[in-house]
This record gives sequence, structure tokens and C-alpha cells, in this order.
Amino acid sequence: MIRNVHERLVNASPERVGQLLDSLAGDNDMVWPRDAWPPMKLSNGLAVGSIGGHGAIRYSVESYTPGRKVVFRFADNMGIVGTHTFATEPVDTVTTMVTHELIGTTTGAMKLVWPLFIRWLHDALIEDALDNVEGIAANDGKIGRTYPFGVRHLRSIAGPSAATQSRPVRRVGNATALGLASAGAIHAAWGLGMRWPGTDATSLARKVVGSSIFPSSRDCFAVAGLLGIASSLVVARTRPKSRIAKIAPDPIAGLGVGVLGSVLAARGVLGFVGSATNLLHTTPEFRRLNLVIYSPLCIALAIGAFAVNGNKLSNR
Repeated sequence: MIRNVHERLVNASPERVGQLLDSLAGDNDMVWPRDAWPPMKLSNGLAVGSIGGHGAIRYSVESYTPGRKVVFRFADNMGIVGTHTFATEPVDTVTTMVTHELIGTTTGAMKLVWPLFIRWLHDALIEDALDNVEGIAANDGKIGRTYPFGVRHLRSIAGPSAATQSRPVRRVGNATALGLASAGAIHAAWGLGMRWPGTDATSLARKVVGSSIFPSSRDCFAVAGLLGIASSLVVARTRPKSRIAKIAPDPIAGLGVGVLGSVLAARGVLGFVGSATNLLHTTPEFRRLNLVIYSPLCIALAIGAFAVNGNKLSNR
């Protein structure tokens, strides 16, 4: 069960703060921090039944009391069964309490994604919105915020990929996806019985595993599947309007590519160290190929993944 509450005491009249609330999702939205986050868009403004959301987060207007309260209900496929609400409460004639409350139950993958990822972005976004209300209502200006490092990193994953804005980075994304898919195809071929670059199972194992025992076909197919998924996530991140992106939209694609880049970078660096020092006691054939091909390839793919996951959003 989630109950996430943000409150802000604003030195402005309830009428003034109510005017700001009524601008939400409109052409002159003075609440939502759309200069730094995906804008809130609704099909029919703040009208009951209006459908929309911000970024990949989808919801509809469940109820609306002008100047006082608007309740949004999350879409059925969002992984959160519940609502999020903006409300104003008069304290006196010149002071108003502004509240945002998210209440719901997580389902499926959101049980993991919410506490690890979404929750921190949500908190930063809502605090930005309350800054806007406080700054505009009380001081006729906005209050700037500085995001913690963790939130800045998560924003880079959840935000628009630089690959959607930069042709060179798009090319890097395409090459990274192709490299991952090719590696997956080779593993699948090994699972089907191919023994290149060796001549039999033992010589192949000595070159690609570092021992004399080659993994089972099931293991080869499992790795091929994981590499295929990784390639698809890079495509989804690079081409957000593709069919693959509809299956794995942001922030899922961004989170997956971020994890992929970290894993590949670790494999590349540790591979260099392990082969250079022979800490893992692998075969000479594997150590040579690992230093020349395997580890450099992992690092190159990691750089590609990190490049695709970059963005040009402001990190105020």
C-alpha cells in the first residue's frame, strides 16, 4: 500500500492558489513543472473523464472541484491501483495549504519499480510543482531546485533519450543493438551445435569460457534470450515510436538499458583485470581473446548503452 503525501503552506489567499490549481494541464499551466519534466496533458482539460497523463504515466480525471481539488485515477495498466490528488485548503484569508496525495496499491513489476525508481522521481516532480505554486502565488516567480545526484541519474534514465535528438547517438544506439543481437545469435548457434571458433566442444570452451567444459544448450539459449531482450531495450530507448517501445516504454526501457550498461562495464573492466592477472585461472586461449576481443567489446557496448541513455534535460 502506498500513501505518499506532499504538503506546502503557501502565503497567498485561497482564491489566488485556487486559480493556479485551475490552470493545471492547460495552455497556461502554472503548477506543473513542464520546463523540467514531461508535461501533463489531458484530452479535455480538468473535466471529469478527461484522459491523459505525463510521460509514460497515464491517468484520467475522476473528480474536480474548481479551485479546491482534482482527483486523478491511474489507468488500469499502470501497475498502481489508486489515485493521485491535488488539493487546496484555506488556513486563513492569506494562507493556504496545498497538498498532493498519492494513494494506491502496486501490482506486477511496479511492486519493484515504484520503491526503486518511480517514487524518487515522483517526489522530486511534486516538490517542483509545489515550488511553482509557492513562488508564483506568493512572490510572482519560481523557486529553483537542485536535484540530488540519485534523482539526476534517474531523470537521465526516465527522460527523453539523447538518441531521439542526435543522429550520431542514434547511430551508436543502432550499432549497440546490432552488436547485442549478433552476440545473441552466436550464443543461439552454439546452443544448436555450432563449434566455431573452436573445432569441438572442448576447444570452443577453452576459447570462450576459459575451461574445458562447454555450457549446455539450455544455458546458451538462455544467454541468447537475455541478449535479445537487451538489444530490444536499446532499440526501444533509441526509437521511442517503434513497436518495441510500445512493449517496453520509458521508464522501463531506460532502467533496463541503464542496468545493461552497468553490467557490461563491470564485465569489461573485471575481464581485463582477471585476464591480465589470471586471478580466475582460465585457459591461455581465453585470456588472450578476453584481452583483445571480449572485454573491449563489453566496454564498447557499455559506452553505447550509456550514450543512448543520456539526455538533454536540465539538471537544475
